[in-house]
Amino acid sequence: MFVGLIFSFSTTASSFYKSVTIGMPYAFLIVDILSWWLTKLSPMFASLIMVAGVGIGASFAFMWVVSLKEMWFIDNPWFCNPDSRCQRTLKFVTRLGLNTLAVIGRTIRLEFSPKLFSLIKNTFNWLYNKIK
Repeated sequence: MFVGLIFSFSTTASSFYKSVTIGMPYAFLIVDILSWWLTKLSPMFASLIMVAGVGIGASFAFMWVVSLKEMWFIDNPWFCNPDSRCQRTLKFVTRLGLNTLAVIGRTIRLEFSPKLFSLIKNTFNWLYNKIK
């Protein structure tokens, strides 16, 4: 429910896609619960439980990825350069005393995230080479 609530504030998805995506986990949940009862009638419905679980997971993953992309990776006033067009908004935020949040967010986006992604990539490459 909370992931759907956060996803409902996204700006890149249209209202139709938001409605479908927020409703998908609930539809798959109904299918999942119905398949428990249908499995008692015939064992072939057991695979429907797994399909419903994958559907729930995929819809949550989609909502999570879109929400994180909009919060952290789309240019918005919190991450703008001092000479960019969102300077007016940044000045307003500074007057509110929230400039520290803008600096922290910009630091995370420009310095910490690339190092973290590089570390994860190198770790997976090292593990792959060890397993191979």
